[in-house]
Formats: sequence, C-alpha cells, structure tokens
Amino acid sequence: MKEGSNHVSVIRATNVYRNEELPESQQIPICDLEIHPDITKDLDDALQQEIDLVKQKYSFDVEKSRLGLQKLQDYFTNVLDSLTVYVCSIR
Repeated sequence: MKEGSNHVSVIRATNVYRNEELPESQQIPICDLEIHPDITKDLDDALQQEIDLVKQKYSFDVEKSRLGLQKLQDYFTNVLDSLTVYVCSIR
C-alpha cells in the first residue's frame, strides 16, 4: 500500500510541475490539485491495516526468537553468575 501512496505523491508533484509550466491564465489553482483529506485518510488507514497485519504475522516469530534467546542466555551466561569457582594454588 505504501507504493500506492508514493505513486499518488509522484503524480501530484508531476501535475503541479506541469501546471506551473502553463500560462498563468490557464493554470489550475493549487488548492484544486490537492488530494482530498478523505482520500488521504483512507490511504493512511489502509496502510495502517497492512502494517498491523505484518506485525501480527511476525509477532509469533519474534516471541519464539525471544524465548530461544532467553533459554540460551540462561544456559550459557546466567549459570556463570551463580557458579562458584575455587582456585587452588599451584606449587
């Protein structure tokens, strides 16, 4: 959906540029070239829905990776915090 939003801004920029090249008597007012706020809101809502869907899809993988990391830390590093090491002198 982001590509659609970028596409709309490119079209708008092109239209503004082409409009400025016209003689002043034939130019369309800039306010008429602006995208209606309802359309922008709909595009933003659609993009947000897509972002939420991607977050939902990857939330399981993220949690699984986090738990794996926690297990590895518990096994390798956290054990060293509580392990008592005795050093004997060498003669």
